Amino acid sequence: MGPMDPIVQPNRLLLWQGIEPTADVPADPSLLQLEEERRLEDSLFRHQSEGAQEFLRGQAESIASALLGSRTRLEFSLPEIINLPMDGEERFLPAEIPADFRKQSVGGFLSRFPLKDIRSAFRQRLSQLEDSMYPAVAVGVRLLRYAVVRHIVHDRISMEAETAVGGAEESLATVEGKFAGYRRLVDTLYQALSLAPYIFTEQEYQAKRMAVLGRLVPLGNRLGQLELEDIIWKINRRAEANDLNRGLWLSLPYFDDRALEMKLHEFEVIPPGRTLFAPAFVVLAARREQKAAEQNEALSPSTRMHLLAELIRLENAFDGRPDSFSRKGF
Repeated sequence: MGPMDPIVQPNRLLLWQGIEPTADVPADPSLLQLEEERRLEDSLFRHQSEGAQEFLRGQAESIASALLGSRTRLEFSLPEIINLPMDGEERFLPAEIPADFRKQSVGGFLSRFPLKDIRSAFRQRLSQLEDSMYPAVAVGVRLLRYAVVRHIVHDRISMEAETAVGGAEESLATVEGKFAGYRRLVDTLYQALSLAPYIFTEQEYQAKRMAVLGRLVPLGNRLGQLELEDIIWKINRRAEANDLNRGLWLSLPYFDDRALEMKLHEFEVIPPGRTLFAPAFVVLAARREQKAAEQNEALSPSTRMHLLAELIRLENAFDGRPDSFSRKGF
């Protein structure tokens, strides 16, 4: 996946730390505000006619497919009639959305938005419409936003999770495929948050979030281990072919459980030149990088532990000793 959508960045910490799905009301004041906003949007949706609700659900499914797919153009419509809250939602009265506002489109070849930025274009269009001088338009867009995030969390996540599970085989390719599937689920969760941060307080969202992270983190760690084994195999094969006598630089993959993505720990083993390869060079470099990793406060404790485990595995693979993490307290 490419760089994360900048609008989603503020929610990265929320997605990772979150709240327990069993929590009835979040204690944090900001979360209490989001909880209240979600309850208001839920009430607004439930006070719509069955026809309007069904229309919005259909639009939500189409919009989600465009946002989570590779489309560069998105078309959507608002209902003709909505129930507008009056007197602080004490009563609701039917109101017509002007015809000029009912059909909308964003993206496409002639759009001023970059083709790759359909998500930002869609959010910007919703914000513009919510500032409309027509109350029916503003409320109609609120309803559409709510319907989209509900569809993503309640339906789309479940559909994508079915394809992410994969088989029981643990080859590198299989684990890569599973990891990519769950990483897409993380992106799907981010898109829901970017559209409506209040969905974060919904128990269904929290349960799905914890389920996704519960699979993504061990998959990322396992992927790092398998890629390390492949690196060790390649070093041995190239050493046998005398193909490592002009320097060696390693990029060690590991899973960062804060960023929720694979990263590379890069370091020099043998400087460029005409130096004959010897396993001791890898051992010394691995030991040096272990010290660097231990002092890297940018890593979470669990990420640091897994990176250290990989570096120890690399060291042991070239000093002839069996794998053992006892020296590091694992």
